[in-house]
Amino acid sequence: IYTTAHAMAALKLDGEVVTWGDAQFGGNSRDVADELASGICAIYATKSAFAAVNGDGAVATWGSASYGGDSRKVADKLTSGVTLICSTDGAFAALKSSGEVVTWGNHRSGGDIGQVADRLTGGVTHIYSTESAFAAMKDDGEVVTWGNPGCGGNSREVCRSLTSDVIAVYSNAATFTALKICS
Repeated sequence: IYTTAHAMAALKLDGEVVTWGDAQFGGNSRDVADELASGICAIYATKSAFAAVNGDGAVATWGSASYGGDSRKVADKLTSGVTLICSTDGAFAALKSSGEVVTWGNHRSGGDIGQVADRLTGGVTHIYSTESAFAAMKDDGEVVTWGNPGCGGNSREVCRSLTSDVIAVYSNAATFTALKICS
């Protein structure tokens, strides 16, 4: 069972998804019912939307558009190859098998990679989140952040320390911490 603030989604053993609750919070998945009928492997949630990934790495979204329930702007990038989705209160970030990151949802919650887009086209190995920001760890140990500056989305003050040799990232509701190899 997965939850938003006022809806639930159950992933059945056969990969079918069943939803209930307030439609504005993802309780009505009628528009993506065919995509949720079978083969779903994982479900992720924001405060008011859901995202489901099938075995081919295709993503279906539903719920409040402003909280990630509408992924049409990036739909061409979500047809296959998604290996992981991470969420904030209002946005999703998908990691593709190519190491590219795709985001959608509320821009203040990390739904727009904007200024860091060129650094997220490949090489990303994992994504982390706070309430309204994301951090991506790259295969060279670089960490890239975006989203709400008050929740870790702005790492300008420490960016020189995040360009390489980071081995782990930890997060809580409002901050990220990077563990780095020191020589």
